[in-house]
Amino acid sequence: MLRLCGRKSNTSSNGAVSDSKPEYIVRSVDLAPDGYPKLATFLDSEDQFSTYRRFGYLSSRLILEKQDDLRQLEQELERADKRQVKLCAEELKTRRCIEGQAPTEQHFILKKIEDKFHEYCTILRNTREVAAYNKPTTREWKAVKTWLSNVNPLYPAEQHFADFKEDLITLRSGREHAQLESAVDGSFNQSPAYSANLPFVLPWLSGDPEANERKRKQPIGTDGSPKI
Repeated sequence: MLRLCGRKSNTSSNGAVSDSKPEYIVRSVDLAPDGYPKLATFLDSEDQFSTYRRFGYLSSRLILEKQDDLRQLEQELERADKRQVKLCAEELKTRRCIEGQAPTEQHFILKKIEDKFHEYCTILRNTREVAAYNKPTTREWKAVKTWLSNVNPLYPAEQHFADFKEDLITLRSGREHAQLESAVDGSFNQSPAYSANLPFVLPWLSGDPEANERKRKQPIGTDGSPKI
């Protein structure tokens, strides 16, 4: 699963040469066990492959659930206030408990509201943070889809996540890169060579950064294949 790269040789004072530890270690997609280990290695092998679900629908459901919980607690607090007005309206003018008197009903309701409001705000915050991530470009999305279709690392239902195109985010940083890729996608979509480009993403999956860099610098011919 791990590949040792860039070994250095050490030369001793007597001229003898011995191998040292590798300069760096990378994970190889080819060597990774089938299943989630292989998929995780692939998604981590290149920034443009780091594509995941944001679960926008589920986030909305959770927010609506907590929102309605708060609505019910709000109504419960209002009813408690009305009951308090009938019993002793003066007690609504202070938060201090009368000596020897138990905490008011409102005290316990507000504690519930505090806990629920904290949950609500946490989900809102997390949803906003996730929504701020970039979406994968069409090229990035198709590259991941192609790999999943060719390799089938998981059972169909579990690798179905890539089909939710509008619900995907990428961990790749840089909006400028995304805008450039989108512009390139637009031009490729008009070209018959576009679909031919996708298979040439797959040789990058060796997990060898040096090989990946050579692939990036290799010019592409008019037919979509790398020039020799």
